[in-house]
This record gives sequence, structure tokens and C-alpha cells, in this order.
Amino acid sequence: DARESFIQHLRPKQALAADSDALPRRKVYILESLYLSRDGRLMDLSSILDEYTAKAILGEINAVESETGREVQVVIVDRVSYNLLHHSDGLTYSERQYAGTLFRGWHNGRLDNISGVLILVILQKQRVEIAITDDLRSYMTSQNCYLLTRESVPLFKEERYSEGIYNAVVGVAN
Repeated sequence: DARESFIQHLRPKQALAADSDALPRRKVYILESLYLSRDGRLMDLSSILDEYTAKAILGEINAVESETGREVQVVIVDRVSYNLLHHSDGLTYSERQYAGTLFRGWHNGRLDNISGVLILVILQKQRVEIAITDDLRSYMTSQNCYLLTRESVPLFKEERYSEGIYNAVVGVAN
């Protein structure tokens, strides 16, 4: 089973997680603009995923897109800038609202001409935000999105980010 193979792949790395010196340091990615250039279906801007996990996630994305014609986009960042969410006009936006704005921005402000899902992973807050197009609302209710995040967020708290992100993508695929 592909999922079990993926989980087995992660187990040796988790043993290293306890020893912080064993893991390479990485640059922290802070999302600071509403205008993020799109670069592929999996945008791991935080560089948290290893090559094997990235390929497994892309395999899930490609399977969904080829079977359903629906677009799946994953964006992984360390955090979203305070200034991006708190505007000078006094309005405050949530990460969920930002995810929808980002997704619409990639489609010229319109989501009625496409069908798909954006999964925004914010590592510092251990959050998964899901933006969906209107035609998928009957399939992905708030309850479904909650269940998806419930499969991911506990893993983030254990610093098992790759597995949590993979679970979110698999959940959307199902």
C-alpha cells in the first residue's frame, strides 16, 4: 500500500528529529505579499519536505487532476506576515481569507471558471487553510475541512510535518 510505504519512509527521519544537530538548518519563509508567483502545484517555500515526500504528494495531486480534472495546489510557508493580515485601513484578515485571495489571484480574481482546491500550510501556527471553488462546496463542507485538518495538525505538533501535509493532500484527494 502506497500510504504505508510513505509512512515507513518517514520513520527513520523521526528518530533524528530529537537530535536538533542532526537536522540541517533551513531558511524561514515568511509570506509577505498578496502577489505570490505560482510555481508548480507543490510550492514548498519553507523547504520542509524531502524529495521522497514531495514526489508522493505530487503523485496524489496528479492522480486527482487526471481522474477528476480538478486543480489541487499546495503552498507551504513558515508564517504569514503580520502586515499582510493587518492592513492600514484597519481591516484584519485571517489566514483562511488570505488563502482564498491567493487562489483567486492566480485565476484573475475569478474562481467560477475553474474547479479546485488550495491547501495553504502555515508551519509556525501549525495550521492548514483550505480554499475551494464554489462547485466543490457540496463535497468539501466546513466539517470535511475540519476533519482534514484534524488528520494533519496533531502531526504538526509532533513536528511530523511531512506526514501531516501528505495526510491533508490525501484527504482532499479522497
